[in-house]
Amino acid sequence: MLSLRNGSAVTGREVTCWCAVEPRADATGYPPSTVQPYPDAPFDAPPPEPTEPPQPAWPQPGHLQPHWTTVFWIGWLLIAGSFAAIWYSSRLLGLATWWLGPSTDPTLLLVNLLPFTVPIALSVSALLRHRWLPYWGLGGAAFIAVIAAFDITGVPGFAAIEFALAAAGLCISAACLAGMYRRVSGPAPAIAD
Repeated sequence: MLSLRNGSAVTGREVTCWCAVEPRADATGYPPSTVQPYPDAPFDAPPPEPTEPPQPAWPQPGHLQPHWTTVFWIGWLLIAGSFAAIWYSSRLLGLATWWLGPSTDPTLLLVNLLPFTVPIALSVSALLRHRWLPYWGLGGAAFIAVIAAFDITGVPGFAAIEFALAAAGLCISAACLAGMYRRVSGPAPAIAD
C-alpha cells in the first residue's frame, strides 16, 4: 500500500515538523514570540485592606427558621382550604353564612372571598420569607375570629368551625414564635428549596 503522507518515498516531499516552524507575524506585524507576559505585582506592595463581609439579607431577626416557615405556610393554606369546605357545605346544606349570603341572593364576590384573604396572604408571605410572621399570624387568627363572631346567631355550627379555625391559626402562629430568629450570628444556614 502506498503512503501519500509528507516525507514518504512516493511523494518525495520533505518532512517538516510544525513545532520547528518559525511563527508567522500576526496582524500587528510582530511575531507572537516577542510579546512579553504582564509582569507580576511587586512583592513589597501592601496587602489589601480587610473589608467586612456583606450582611446577608436572610436570616435577620424576625425571620422564621426554614422548617418553621414550612409549618406556617402549610398551616395557613390548610385554613384557607377549610374555608373552601365551609363554602361548599354551606351551599350543599342551604345554610347561609353572612359572608356568602343565601343561594337565592348571594353577597358580592369580594365579600365571599373575604375569609380567604388573610390565610392566603399569610401563606404567600411565608413563602416570600417575610419577617415577623408569627405576630401577623396572631392578627390573622383574630381576623378569623371576627368573621366567626358574625355567624353565631345565623349558623352556630359553621361559627363553631370558624372559631376552631381561628384557634388553629392562633396555635400555629404561637408555635412558630419558637422558630423565629431573635439574634443572628455566624453564617446563614443552608436553605433547601
